[in-house]
Amino acid sequence: MIAKRLNQDARVFAAATLAEDGATPLDVAIDAATAGGFDGLSLWASSYLNEQRNGISDQEMLDRLDAANLRVDHVEAVIAWAGPDDPGAPYAEESSRHEVFAAAQALHAPVVSVLLFGTRSASEDDAADVFATIAHEASSFGLSVALEFALGTVIRDVASAGRVTSGPNNGGILYDTWLAHYGPSTIEDLAALQGDQILAIQVNDGAEERPDDYGFATRRRRTPLGEGAFLLPDMVRTLRAIGCDAPLTVEVFNDDLVRELGPKAFAQRLAGGWESLSRKYV
Repeated sequence: MIAKRLNQDARVFAAATLAEDGATPLDVAIDAATAGGFDGLSLWASSYLNEQRNGISDQEMLDRLDAANLRVDHVEAVIAWAGPDDPGAPYAEESSRHEVFAAAQALHAPVVSVLLFGTRSASEDDAADVFATIAHEASSFGLSVALEFALGTVIRDVASAGRVTSGPNNGGILYDTWLAHYGPSTIEDLAALQGDQILAIQVNDGAEERPDDYGFATRRRRTPLGEGAFLLPDMVRTLRAIGCDAPLTVEVFNDDLVRELGPKAFAQRLAGGWESLSRKYV
């Protein structure tokens, strides 16, 4: 059974930010999230799979989460190819599609994220076809699927993501403030959507101008909330204005800061940014 979704006031911590490979051990994620006062987690499927390989049962994982009063908001990520010239998986550092679905189902997470890679010749129709197939497969697990738009993927902006995900009843968008700020998306594009099209939100901060080493910075050097130049209050205020009730997941990939502070203090630092942001958009 899939657990009830966390409400929009819940604080969610992206556990993958604590490990260079994203596969943060569950106990480390729980301890950090608890130290930061978070209500939930997002996890990469690899965290779940590693626990399985270490002999930890699904029920034991759920018991650990329940003991800490934490729920898993979403699991990442299904990665697929859209359009011609498919080189074959893996396309990044992903788990298999079935593994992602199984992890989300086992941990009672309602949503899995999706990224679509392809060549520049791939069209929105190509992306919509692949997304619809993934959504159909996810429905048999009781899951919804959220397309993450990003530079370097087939779907680069929130308006295109809205069109591509409009077909499946269990489909929607993952809105990441880093990817929105540095991509071609605008606040006006976001405001044109319906709130129920946004199934997950990831918040972080960064410099006004896109970093020269954008790919590296995306994965290794994001900025805690309120310490950069993003128009975060405007973004979140717009999300709430259109009726989006997904919680905010704080996803700040910053390896140097994790090493400097340690997981618990890192989570506490991010929680302070969440509190400041929440006061600005209310």
